[in-house]
Amino acid sequence: MEQEEVNIMNRLSQQFKDGFVIKKTVLKARDIYNKYSGERVDYCMCTEVRRRIYAKTFIEWYESQNR
Repeated sequence: MEQEEVNIMNRLSQQFKDGFVIKKTVLKARDIYNKYSGERVDYCMCTEVRRRIYAKTFIEWYESQNR
């Protein structure tokens, strides 16, 4: 994983902890997840609730890959 991708995932994690997940960040995290996980998420991340649900999924996946 490239450094910029790591930065995006860390930014997403911090936003999740702060309670406000920005659509632009979660979309970039979705692309990273799709690239490396072998799974495919196509959701547009339009609602805050769904962004938080997917953000949690992406963060858990990222943390499990980097232990």
